[in-house]
Amino acid sequence: FIKLIIFKLVIFIKRNHVLIVNQYKHHLKSKPFKLLSIVSVIIPASEEEKRIGQVVREVRKLGKDVEILVVANGCTDQTIPLAREAGAKVIEIPEKLGHDVGRAIGAKQAKGDILLFIDGDMVIAKEDLIKFVDCVQAGNDVALNSYPNVQVGVNIHPVNIAKYSLNVMLGRQDLKASTLTAVPHALSKRAVKKIGCAALSIPPLAHARSILKGLKVTQAHFVQVGVKNPLRKSRYLTGQDPVTMLILGDCIEALDYVIGHRGPRGNFTDLNRQREMIGELMLAREEPSEDEIDNEPTAELVDTPDEVFPETTPRPVQLVVTVIPVRNEGKTIRQVISSALEAGAAKVVVVSNGTTDNSANLATAAGADVCSYEQAVGHDVGRGLGVLQESGEAYLFLDGDIHIRKEDLSRFIASMEEDIDIGLNDLTNVLQGVAIRDPVTMLKLFLNLVLNRKDLGAASLTAVPHIARAEAIRVIGVSSLCVPPLAHTKAILAGLRVKAVQEVDVIKTNLFRRELHQHRFGKPLQQLIIGDHLEAIHYLITSVGKRGYFADDIRRRDLLQSYLNN
Repeated sequence: FIKLIIFKLVIFIKRNHVLIVNQYKHHLKSKPFKLLSIVSVIIPASEEEKRIGQVVREVRKLGKDVEILVVANGCTDQTIPLAREAGAKVIEIPEKLGHDVGRAIGAKQAKGDILLFIDGDMVIAKEDLIKFVDCVQAGNDVALNSYPNVQVGVNIHPVNIAKYSLNVMLGRQDLKASTLTAVPHALSKRAVKKIGCAALSIPPLAHARSILKGLKVTQAHFVQVGVKNPLRKSRYLTGQDPVTMLILGDCIEALDYVIGHRGPRGNFTDLNRQREMIGELMLAREEPSEDEIDNEPTAELVDTPDEVFPETTPRPVQLVVTVIPVRNEGKTIRQVISSALEAGAAKVVVVSNGTTDNSANLATAAGADVCSYEQAVGHDVGRGLGVLQESGEAYLFLDGDIHIRKEDLSRFIASMEEDIDIGLNDLTNVLQGVAIRDPVTMLKLFLNLVLNRKDLGAASLTAVPHIARAEAIRVIGVSSLCVPPLAHTKAILAGLRVKAVQEVDVIKTNLFRRELHQHRFGKPLQQLIIGDHLEAIHYLITSVGKRGYFADDIRRRDLLQSYLNN
């Protein structure tokens, strides 16, 4: 078998080698690049005297008819005369505009059919710039810098996480981390009119608009701009600079636009979750008797994100209930229950739903309390139903198809003796090794970033095992357990103490189901989790604002409209 794999690998390399050689020969025989359209190159610049001349001269190599617009803003050095001397038309603005506002102003005054955007602080070779112009000339509306896929086993910069996640939530995973945030990029005049010049000052928003408006958006060519500027390189390594914070806010603002047009889940599936069952069960439990109706007011449900419990010193948890949703898990359910009981759980509640095998009977024989539903209730709905079936001081959540060692589960139960409300599975290192490119992992990282909880890495209520105090569940609301990223967001925004307490590799042991995981079925489970994260972002925006926690205080939006109107 190993020999066969090596043989196929050698054949693959040989075939690709021939393809590369043939493409190179074809390139040598091809005609020289020729501009078929009028091109305008927009270059925002602020105090760029060291490089602006060289930048403009390199752009001039594209052709003598190219319009070069340098948007010189807040310049007190020699940027303006040097740009003019090199052959650019200069738009002088006395104030510093901040990031990306110069793009919008330059686009408004540009006369070209194709608009190419670069920065005034880095020289990009003519051969690279040609690729972007050519891409638009070929019929595309937006030609992006082709950032490659995120690498395995490295610390991913927050900006790359944000850009990748934005594309995932837009349904454009094929674009990877490519957005209008990075130069160079080119747009057709038609695209600029559809997007609106003002939107270009917030690149992720312009990116989202271009996709939602049905424009042809594609990757054109890769230019490694991150290391061309020493300042940018240092910022890339730290990830703590104001520009990073700005871009995170930009991506949230772009998602606010997406949610406004596609809804809180961005048109992603909910896989027939029966969410209403939680509310119906709660109403049934709270329904008063006839005698109580005459003497007592109707009890109010505490399933609300606004209710916050007072800060108290956590007391030892005596009664831990394990909740296990089950649907045809006869092969594994006995082991799962056994580990939970041996780890110290006082009770195990199994929520059997849509089961057609012997899972319920096996669970009862293993010592669990079983509540059964004929129909499938949908992903994660069983968690809330299980909580409502049995009172406890803390709830440990597992899946019926993943057996976890009792030693690992004991650590989660023991965490309730500490100063925390919710204990998560710390999957960060596990996912770095095997699936860091996976969209779901990137969304987990992104959600924690925008919640100002970078320390949680990829830890999330999406993954089992996790544990929560009963008081914490009442704060976030039982119904939110149906959408784990939403519950995760509510918990953090409510000030609950959330911590990653133990690493358990549930990736290898998770049962593969073709109808849920395989690409030819559309990967519905992945689509569900993407929608869940959008729903969580929607809650964040509703609670905090359209940019989340990230201000836009280094960009002069207040000046933009006046210059666009002139």
